[in-house]
Amino acid sequence: MVLPGLSDFRDLAKLVAVKARGQIGRGQFDEAIKTLQVGFALGGHVAEGETLIHGLLGISIHALMLKQVEELVQAEGCPNLYWALTRLPRPPVDMRQSLETERSMVGLWWPELRELKTTVMTPARAREVCKKVLGGIWEGLTGGNARITGQQLDLMAAGITLTMYPHAKEALLKEGRSAGEVEAMPAGQVVLLAMMGEYATVRDDMCKWFSVPYAEARGGLARAEARLVEQRKRSGDMPFPRNWLLDSLLALGRAYCISARLERDVAMLRGVELVRLYAARHGGALPATLAEVSEGAAPVDPLWGRALSYRVEGGKGIIESLAPEGQPAENGLIYEVSIRR
Repeated sequence: MVLPGLSDFRDLAKLVAVKARGQIGRGQFDEAIKTLQVGFALGGHVAEGETLIHGLLGISIHALMLKQVEELVQAEGCPNLYWALTRLPRPPVDMRQSLETERSMVGLWWPELRELKTTVMTPARAREVCKKVLGGIWEGLTGGNARITGQQLDLMAAGITLTMYPHAKEALLKEGRSAGEVEAMPAGQVVLLAMMGEYATVRDDMCKWFSVPYAEARGGLARAEARLVEQRKRSGDMPFPRNWLLDSLLALGRAYCISARLERDVAMLRGVELVRLYAARHGGALPATLAEVSEGAAPVDPLWGRALSYRVEGGKGIIESLAPEGQPAENGLIYEVSIRR
């Protein structure tokens, strides 16, 4: 989905980051901090939009500002930012509204689907709704770059309905509908009802995990995504996806992970600043553990739900957050902290 105007916010965020970077380079730390506050506020306001794209863009803007914070804490004479970073919202971008909107998106795209459960459609109305849904699916699959004629859409709707009807009928009977009720519906309505039922089951299986912190949800989300991938594989041999609606759900779990990684990045920088706090008050020495730093609390890694990994090695403080199982290694993050004497 392309939302007009959002790219302008991304460009504006880049200008804010450039301004902050220049101020850091000139040693204007107070000014740089104020500029970064503007950047974080910008990301927070963008993320207040109701779609997943608003939330992801808000995260992207926050991540860009955190890159400048990395530069700032390395600049000689920079004040310690542990408590400033601690005061950031947790999570920095709350994705719950975006994810809830995305959960309802299919109904927002095609409000006609509400008729499926409330009335027995005429064959003509079922074909009309089926064509509208399939046309939207086709546009999504092709990015709007491949046009389809009305006649082609008629043939596609007829072919999909004919192919999917036996499976869809069986699915509705398993749900507890009577044979007479199913037989009374036109084939197109039966197919759409089965698609929506399967979609709603998989969607709710995934979305329930967004109610708990990511570290607690990670295992459940992984199992839900594995079931989703398996269902998509079962329909992979067909010329047209059996239930394309399922594809949109993959983005939800990934978005929750991206939100948790942003929160982890803030925690990692808090860890860096906690080490700097200790070193400033102990003659440049590194703490043996983060827990022994009485000047602040040891941050928790939101990806793992435990204290950040920290060790002293080769005269450096190593702060590390590994990527969770099954995720690319680049999703992890390591900081090496050396104290200039």
